[in-house]
Amino acid sequence: MHCNYVPQCTAVVDKTFKGYASVQLMLSGSIDLYYDDVHYPLSGAWIWTAWPGPRIRFQRAAGEASWSHRYVAFYGDKVWDWVENDLFPYHPMPAPEPDNDVRIFDELLRYTGRTDPLGQELAATHLELFLKRLKDQPTDRSATDQLVHEVKFRMQLHGHPNPNYARIAEDLKMAESTLRRRFYRATGTAIHTYFLEEKIDQAKSMLTNSRISIQEISDRLGYRDVFYFTRQFKKHVGTPPSTFRNSAQT
Repeated sequence: MHCNYVPQCTAVVDKTFKGYASVQLMLSGSIDLYYDDVHYPLSGAWIWTAWPGPRIRFQRAAGEASWSHRYVAFYGDKVWDWVENDLFPYHPMPAPEPDNDVRIFDELLRYTGRTDPLGQELAATHLELFLKRLKDQPTDRSATDQLVHEVKFRMQLHGHPNPNYARIAEDLKMAESTLRRRFYRATGTAIHTYFLEEKIDQAKSMLTNSRISIQEISDRLGYRDVFYFTRQFKKHVGTPPSTFRNSAQT
């Protein structure tokens, strides 16, 4: 575990977390937070998390000089237990009790900063209690959000682009047919179609808003080769990626 407190933060974070997760606390200022292409403009006291899977970006909002930033990052088997038990708020949430949150978080940072085994054990215990406290707060999470999140997490854990739906269903303690039925009922789309369309949307966004190569886009989206990616993109969009990029950027 490691941590930091930056009273006047100007950092820019843009990455996919691999093998570890983090909890962030902002007490003041304004930032723009993105999970993949989902944008959350945050101002004031907020808590959000980062975990392996989505591309996560956050930085000070336009016109903002800085923001107050506390965070703790961690890895290990316990992290997966916390994610599996849905202790991570995967949408940002207003800090329920800002003054109390800061007190608890600063105590967590103090333990995390220790290098002795007891300090690390106390840090893990305090972090788990903090996450449980967040889970106990009212949430607007819908059943659809919950199911999509759980499947997304397991797809990232088990690998793309050909996810093992039987294994995902087993993780969720249900039959594969039940998973497919519940997912369709929740979203109105077959599970494989849902995530294929999501990847195509991500490809369109990268083609429109960046100059990274089509090979790199294919790699980032987990395709086995760029030719397969090109065929699949053309099948769903109607034009090859290069043609789409040229028309979108003219």
